[in-house]
Amino acid sequence: MKISKIELKIFLTFFVIYFIFISWIGSNEDSSLDLTRVIVDEGRLEIDNYFNNTVDRSVYNNHYYSNKAIGMPLLAAPIYTSWKFIYYNFFPQSFINSNKPLPDYQTFPAGDKVEIIEQVNPGFLIKLSRILVDEFTSCLFSALTVLLLYKISNFFTKNELHRILLIIIYGLATLAFPYATVFFFHSTSAFFIFLSFYLLFQTKMGEIKRYIIFSGLASGYAFTIDHLTFAINLFLLFYLLTFNRNKKAIIGFLVANLVVISPLLIYNFYIFGTPFDDTFRYSDTAIWYSQAWLSSRNTAGFTLSFQPFIILRLLIFPHLGLFFYYPILILSFYGLVQMNKKYRAEKLLILLSFLLVTILVSMFFYWYSGNFGARFLLIALPFFVIPIVYSLEKIDLKIVLIFLIISVMVNLFSTANWGYISTDAFKKACCEMDADYSNNINTLKIIANPLFEKSIFYFFDTGSRSRLIESLFVQKWAFDIRDAWPYIKSMGEPRILNIKLFATPLGFVFMKLSFITTLVLLALIFLIWRKNVIGFISHYKYLFVIIFLLFLLYFFNVDDVAYEKGWYNEEKNNTQTFRWMADAATLDIYSPSPTLIKLKVTVGSFFKNRTMEVYLNNKLIASFNMEVNESKEFITPLFELNEGKNTITFHSAEGCDVPAKVNAWLNDYRCLSFQFVSLEKLNLKDISNKLIFENWYVEEKDKLGNFRWMGKEANITYYVTNETTASITFFVNSYHTDRNLNLYVNDKFVKRILVTTSWNQITINVTLHSRENTITFRSSEGCGIPREVEGLNDTRCLSFAVRGLNIKN
Repeated sequence: MKISKIELKIFLTFFVIYFIFISWIGSNEDSSLDLTRVIVDEGRLEIDNYFNNTVDRSVYNNHYYSNKAIGMPLLAAPIYTSWKFIYYNFFPQSFINSNKPLPDYQTFPAGDKVEIIEQVNPGFLIKLSRILVDEFTSCLFSALTVLLLYKISNFFTKNELHRILLIIIYGLATLAFPYATVFFFHSTSAFFIFLSFYLLFQTKMGEIKRYIIFSGLASGYAFTIDHLTFAINLFLLFYLLTFNRNKKAIIGFLVANLVVISPLLIYNFYIFGTPFDDTFRYSDTAIWYSQAWLSSRNTAGFTLSFQPFIILRLLIFPHLGLFFYYPILILSFYGLVQMNKKYRAEKLLILLSFLLVTILVSMFFYWYSGNFGARFLLIALPFFVIPIVYSLEKIDLKIVLIFLIISVMVNLFSTANWGYISTDAFKKACCEMDADYSNNINTLKIIANPLFEKSIFYFFDTGSRSRLIESLFVQKWAFDIRDAWPYIKSMGEPRILNIKLFATPLGFVFMKLSFITTLVLLALIFLIWRKNVIGFISHYKYLFVIIFLLFLLYFFNVDDVAYEKGWYNEEKNNTQTFRWMADAATLDIYSPSPTLIKLKVTVGSFFKNRTMEVYLNNKLIASFNMEVNESKEFITPLFELNEGKNTITFHSAEGCDVPAKVNAWLNDYRCLSFQFVSLEKLNLKDISNKLIFENWYVEEKDKLGNFRWMGKEANITYYVTNETTASITFFVNSYHTDRNLNLYVNDKFVKRILVTTSWNQITINVTLHSRENTITFRSSEGCGIPREVEGLNDTRCLSFAVRGLNIKN
C-alpha cells in the first residue's frame, strides 16, 4: 500500500497528538505489561512475581496469570526486549545503578481483603517501558487506523475537505482519542479488525485476491487481542461471501485466522491442558466477587440475556453514553440512510457490527467499564464513522462543526484527569459496582454525570494535560506517566499545574502548565503542516490574532495570591470548590506597598481535631483549634504585608493523615490535614464598620433567612476608627435545651442571658474602642452533638444559632 505525502503527514499528526497525551491508568495496563515482562525476563507465562500489582489477574492451579488476552503482551514483547537490550548495553552503569527501583510501596484495598501494592518509584527501566509500549502499540495503531480511514474514504467521497473532517471526527472526536493514549487493548484490536475490512474492501474494488489472506491474518490477530472482535469477524466472513464465493479464498481466510489465533490456543493449552479455555474465566474471585461476575463466570462474563436498559446507558446516558459524549456520531445514522446503493453490503456490515457489539457489551458483566466512556464499543467505531461522509454532503457544515467541537472538547476533558471520569458511583471498592447504582440499572434514573459534575470544572482549571510533559517539567525528568487512583495520590508531593512566572505591580503572573503541552503540540503540528499553516494564517490573519489573544487569556492570568508548596489541586463537590493541604502549605501574597490586612478562611479538619498555626514570613501570627469534620470561618489578627512578596505558611501541629490508612476513604493515598473552602484577604476598608464572624459554622438558610450556628465559643470582630458607644441587636436560640449565653466585649464581661430553644431578641449597649473590637459569645453549658442527641447525621457541636445581628454606633 503506497503512502502519499499527505497521508504521511496525517499519520504523523495523529501519532504526535496521541503520544503527547499518553498516560498510565493502572491495573489494566499493568496486567498486560506483567505478562510481557515474564515472557521476556523469565521465559514463562505465570505472573506470580507481579500478581500483587494488579486487580486484573486470574488464579488457576495455584498460579497467577494476567486475565487479558495474550495479543497485546505479545505485541509489546519485542518493544520491551529492544528497550531492555539498549538500556543494559548502552547506558552507563552509574546511571543504571542510580535509577534502580526503590523499596518504597503504597497499598490500596481491592475486593475482599486483598491489597494491591504499587511501587512509588519502579525505576527508569520500567517507567520508560511504559512509555514505549504505549507509544508503539496504542498510539501507533490508532494513528494507522486514522490513515486507513483516510485511504478508504476516497471510495465514498471525492471531497477532500470531507475526507479530512472524517478523520478528525474519528481521531479526535470519538473514543479513539482517549484509548490511543493508554496501553489498553481496544485501539489496537480496532486497528486489526478494521484493517481486515479494509483489505477485503480493496479486494472487492480491485480484485486483488491475495489481500484475502492478509485480511484473515488481521482479523485473527484482532481476536487474540480482544475476543469481542469475533462479532465483527463473523460479519466480515459474510461480507467476503457477498463478492467472492471461491472456496479457496474462503478457506484461505479461515486458515489465516487459525494461524494467527494459534498463539492464543497454545497459551490456553499450556495453562489449562485445552486450547478452548480462557484466563478471563478464572479472574481472581477474591477481587471479582460480585454476583454478576460469579453467575456469568462459566460464560466468560456474559449473561446471555437481552439488556435494553444497559443498552440505553451505553448509548445515551450521561455516565457512559456514546452519543452523549460524542454527539457527532449521531450523524452516522443519517449517513447510513443516505449511503449509496453501490455499498449496500458495506452498509449492512457497518450497522449490524455496531448493533451486535453494543448488544454483546450490554450482556457483559463489566459493561460499565470502570474507565472513560463505553470503551468496549471502540472496535466498531472505525466502521461506524464511514457513513458520516454522506451526512457531510447533506448537512450544513456549521451544524457539523458544532457537534464536532462538542465531541472534541469531551476528549480534551478526559486529559484533565481520567480519575474524575471514573466516578466512585461505579467502583466504590476497586472493581465492583456501587449498590446504589446497581439497584437502578433497569430504570431511567440518572445516577452520575461525570462530564458535567467534575470534568469540565477541572479542564478549565488545568487545561489539556500531558502526563509526559508534566513529568519532565515538574518532576525533574521523571518520565512517569501515571495519573489515576491511587498512583498520583501515592507520589507524596502534589503536582503543580499552574506555574508562577514573575511578579508585576498588579501581582504574580501565572501560566497553566498545560500551556507548554499546547505549545509543544502546536509546534510539532506546524513542522508537519508548515506550508498549510502559513497559508491559513496569511489568509485569516485577523481570526488568527483573535485566537492568539484568547489563547493568551486562557493560559495566562494575574493574581496577587499564589498557592505554592503543599497544596493539592482544587476540587469540586456539588457547587462547592475547595482544596486540601498536606501537613504544611505555603501561600505567597503580593502587595504593591506595606498594607494592613486580615486573612479570612473557611476551613475543615480531616479525621481528627487539629491545631492550625499560621506564619507570616516564618513568624507565628495566629493559631486556631479545629474540630474534625467541621467547616468554620477563622480570621487572623491584623498583620502587615511587606512591599512585594509575602509568604504565609499554614501548618498542622498534628501533621496529616492518609485517608486509606485510617479507613476514611478508599483508594485515597494523599496525606491530608485541612480542607480550605475559601480564603479571602480583608483590607481595612473591607472590615471597617463591618461584622466579621470568627469560629462560626458556615452560614445556613431557613424560611426566616440566614443564620449561623456556633460551638462552645465564637467571636465577632468589628473595626471602628474612633471610640464610640454602640447598640448590638440580634436574634438567638439555643440548640435542643435552654442555655446561658455569656457576652464579652474585648475580653470584658458584659451580660449573661438565658436563651431558650425559640428565637429570642437581644439588645445590649457597649463601648467600642478605636480600631479592632472583639465580641465573644460563650456558652456556659457547652454544646450538643445532633448525632448523639437526636440521632441525626450531624457531628457538629452546637450551642446557639444567631441571625439578624446588627451594630449601630
